[in-house]
Amino acid sequence: MRRVAITVATLFLAFGGIAQAKTFRVAGIYSDSMTGHFNCTCNQEAACMTRAVVEQAKVSGLDIAFKLVTHDRHLLDTVGAANQIAKRNYDAAIGALVSSDAIVASNVFEKAGIPFITPTATNPLVTEGKKFATRIPFNDYRQSHLLAKLTAREFRAKSVAVIRNTSMPYSDFLGKQFAIELKKLSPKTRIREFTTFKGFSDFPALIGKILADPTDVIFVPLTQASLANIYVALESKKAKVTLLSSDTIEGQPKFVNLLENQSGRIRFVYPKHWNDKVQGPESKNYLNLHKKHCSKYPHSMTTIAAYDAASVLVRALKKNPKLRGEKLVHSIKKTKYHGMGGSLVYGTRGDPVKPLELFELVGARAVHWRRWE
Repeated sequence: MRRVAITVATLFLAFGGIAQAKTFRVAGIYSDSMTGHFNCTCNQEAACMTRAVVEQAKVSGLDIAFKLVTHDRHLLDTVGAANQIAKRNYDAAIGALVSSDAIVASNVFEKAGIPFITPTATNPLVTEGKKFATRIPFNDYRQSHLLAKLTAREFRAKSVAVIRNTSMPYSDFLGKQFAIELKKLSPKTRIREFTTFKGFSDFPALIGKILADPTDVIFVPLTQASLANIYVALESKKAKVTLLSSDTIEGQPKFVNLLENQSGRIRFVYPKHWNDKVQGPESKNYLNLHKKHCSKYPHSMTTIAAYDAASVLVRALKKNPKLRGEKLVHSIKKTKYHGMGGSLVYGTRGDPVKPLELFELVGARAVHWRRWE
């Protein structure tokens, strides 16, 4: 009798283990810090929307679960969070909005064989040569090419200055690649490169050095905090120049609030991943989820991107709930999906091929200018 009881107990545990194992477990890896982003709640917004999509899928019948794993902005803390997810054998991870975090996280997940989707990180090293990492936005090969094309053909710049932060993989790569692409497209354009580093603060002196020579465009793939200092320095020197940024600005550029007066001499243009319009076939569902779960946050680039990252994962799983590992990543890339950020089509490099949505500062607000591809 005792032997039978043990056998029954063993079978119960075995089947219980199987039932637990088939639940697809998603980990959200997001920072709980707002350093360098003027108190932007970007990570909280993305985490909220990721959870909302996964929990909706669970209610609809998909055997799926979500766990939020937060980290600070220190890379060692990001590695620690990623290792925690890997140790617990999650089936997928979504998050790491900035490239520096996404690069180190993707290295951990690649080794562990865990599919990883970043909603906004664009540095090529996040996915390059990796089987388990993918993304929702364009990569910086495409961003640098399109911004260089804009500079050469639309701005017709004869002299361009590039400011990059060598302490940030995102900024350093994008600044270098932009210069390479611009040289190809416009060999006669004069290109000067200037470098900063973590903790750099003497922007007035740097801008003075740049403006010592004629300059049409200044390309600044930097954080919004650094952009604020540069913009203020340009205003103080009464510079007439085009300031071109990259996809680091979320929502309206808050540094405008630091300016007492705007001269109108500086033309400020920057790209985003979407055009600020809540539209498309997913918009009704997105709006319902946002109202129900994330209404304390604005509609933003990160809520949009996180919605798409979680939704394309859910869509692939609904086709085949047994998908795991590399097969799941392959299915995601083959899934037809027109999301909040537009159509998701993966190119030959394995990353989405998307246009830039360009914004321009008009008075105290940035407005959508045009789509560029």
